[in-house]
Amino acid sequence: KFIPKRGNMKLIYILLACAIFVAAGCTGPKTEQKAGDSPDCSQYKTQNAKDFCLISFGLAKKDASACQYTKNQNCYRTLWEELEDESVCLNVDDEILRNECYRSVAAAKKEYHLCSRITNDSNKDSCFNVIAKLRGDANACSGIQDQKLKDNCYTFNSDSKNLSTRGMIRDSELKDGCYTNVGVVTKDLGVCDNIKNLNSKEVCYGSV
Repeated sequence: KFIPKRGNMKLIYILLACAIFVAAGCTGPKTEQKAGDSPDCSQYKTQNAKDFCLISFGLAKKDASACQYTKNQNCYRTLWEELEDESVCLNVDDEILRNECYRSVAAAKKEYHLCSRITNDSNKDSCFNVIAKLRGDANACSGIQDQKLKDNCYTFNSDSKNLSTRGMIRDSELKDGCYTNVGVVTKDLGVCDNIKNLNSKEVCYGSV
C-alpha cells in the first residue's frame, strides 16, 4: 500500500484544496471575509474536503484560526511551513505541536530568538544549535542550556578569528583546541598564551 511522505502530503493538500475551489467556481469563500472570520466549508460532505477548504482559506487569508475547526494537525503544519510565520504557532493549543511550529519557523527564517518560545528544554537547545549551524553564527549558542552541547556549538560555529565566543567554552580541552586554531589562523603568538595545557600551548607556539 502506497503511503505518501509528509512533504508529498502537504503538496497534495494544497493541490486538492485548489481543485475543490476551482470546481466550486470560486477562488475563496463566496462572501468577502476578513482575517479572523469563520470560513464557510459546510458545503463539503467529507472531512477531507472540509480540511482542504480550511487550509485553502487559511493560506489565502494568512489566518491560522481556520485550523481550529478541524482536528487534522496537517492544517497548522501546512500553514506554518507555507507562511513561515510564527503567529501561526500562537493558534496551536497542543504544546508539542506548538514547539514543533516554533522550531520549524525559526529554522526557515534563521531567527534564533524564536527558539526561546519553545517550552521543552531539549527541543529548545536543539533549535538554538540548528540555527547556529544554519547562520554560521555562534551567538545563537548562548541560548543553549546543556553545557556540553553549548561547548560544541561554540566550537563548530565560532569565527576562526573570534576570541570572544571561544572564551565562552567551558571544556578546557575544547577551549585549548580552539585557541590553537585561532592562533594558527591569525599567526598571533599572544593567542597561544590563553591555552592552559602546557603541551597544547607548546603545540600552538610551534604551529604559529
